[in-house]
Amino acid sequence: MQSESVAPSAFNELKSTDNKTVMFYNVENLFDTKDDPKSNDDDFTPEGYKGWTKHYFNEKLKNLSSVIAGVDSDLPVIVGLAEVENKEVVEKLAQQKNIKSAHYQVIHENSLDERGIDVALMYNPSYVRYIDHQIIRFDLREGFGEDYTRDILYMKAQLIDNQIIHVFVNHWPSRREGKKKSEPKRIKAAEALREKVEELFEKDANANILIMGDFNDTPENHSLTRYLKAKNSIEQTTDLQNLFYQHAQEKKGTINYQNRWYQFDQIIVSTNLMDSNNKISVLPSSAQNFNERWIMYKSSKGIYKPNKSYSGKRYHAGYSDHLPITVKFSSNAQ
Repeated sequence: MQSESVAPSAFNELKSTDNKTVMFYNVENLFDTKDDPKSNDDDFTPEGYKGWTKHYFNEKLKNLSSVIAGVDSDLPVIVGLAEVENKEVVEKLAQQKNIKSAHYQVIHENSLDERGIDVALMYNPSYVRYIDHQIIRFDLREGFGEDYTRDILYMKAQLIDNQIIHVFVNHWPSRREGKKKSEPKRIKAAEALREKVEELFEKDANANILIMGDFNDTPENHSLTRYLKAKNSIEQTTDLQNLFYQHAQEKKGTINYQNRWYQFDQIIVSTNLMDSNNKISVLPSSAQNFNERWIMYKSSKGIYKPNKSYSGKRYHAGYSDHLPITVKFSSNAQ
């Protein structure tokens, strides 16, 4: 994929006094209305179970873009997305009038997921200079009776002061079969991602790595701590730090299931990105679940939960069943 060229003067707008936002959002079934014969998307057609019409699709785009605009009035410079059907729906999202000023470029590759949902990435080319991208694909045929799951999307890019950053967008296998039975699939994803991380660290021990996603596990689970080796951001004895570990300890979360919160959505960074002496660094205290009341609804038990698009076939005109997450990074260049 080739990104449009950006004038150096525009690219160099990021100053040491600026803090820029990175965002991840599982947007819950961002489907177009067309039937894709290669995937199981029949529910999301006008004739399907959910009666998914062009009006609903356009309303979904409007709602999602209002969330992206809402997390930062300056607009995030990198937005990772999960549960998108194809590149076209992401491009239509990027063109919504309240976020169009970011001139988001889109990276997406079709995965072999049977439902046809993928991950994608949008970036502002004034602050993020695209270099390359690839997918990390792993199959679940041996031992799981399945074929493939969502790919992991990897982008290599340049930020201010020639700093290279490696960004990964994830949506690991779900807990549909139960946590224990499905855990080996997420471990498989963790092992595939860790292998790529090791490769980057072998080339550069101080590689700037940013991993985001819906992991369908919490920060304390083995897939993340033992296999990806992402630990509590307070501990400085590992090469990956989970910025949302403390959120889970405080019983916060991004998805509410049976009135319990789970911090499935997380951003993880290489340890050197925690160092303010690095030319670019993240601000650990800026790690947030975006939980404004206007994207929530109040349940019958008085609990505010993410206001999703559908419950079964009932349309709610909501946003997503997940809350988005954000973190800010800064340039420390002099």
